[in-house]
Amino acid sequence: MSELPEMTHGFKIAVVGTDSKRSFEGLFKYRRLRIKDRLESQRWYGKKVGDQKDNEELTSLYNVLAMLRFGITDGPDWWEGTDKGLELYDLNVIWAIFEEVAKFENKWAEDLQKQADEVKIATPQDDDESRK
Repeated sequence: MSELPEMTHGFKIAVVGTDSKRSFEGLFKYRRLRIKDRLESQRWYGKKVGDQKDNEELTSLYNVLAMLRFGITDGPDWWEGTDKGLELYDLNVIWAIFEEVAKFENKWAEDLQKQADEVKIATPQDDDESRK
């Protein structure tokens, strides 16, 4: 059985906040969420959303913030200093970080599918003809 694709991703952002006009730059390290990370993420998400589950904009934003909060394992000082984005004024900064994470997650899924396809090709198919 082959190894899973790389579970971590380092990236850099450099963006100016649309509201604050401040420059946000830095290196981040993201790790795909493990089961325990997902559980913690969902518990945090549930506490934040509370009884507002019908508010799609709010739930979407908290879902992204939860993924970043529990997936980013290292980031610039301003990331920690803003409670991992909660105290920012600029949503575009959050979206810039999330965009990098989403690209990595999509590539990871594609790489995993390629591995699965290679295994299918390398393994003889069990069909009616091979049983005769």
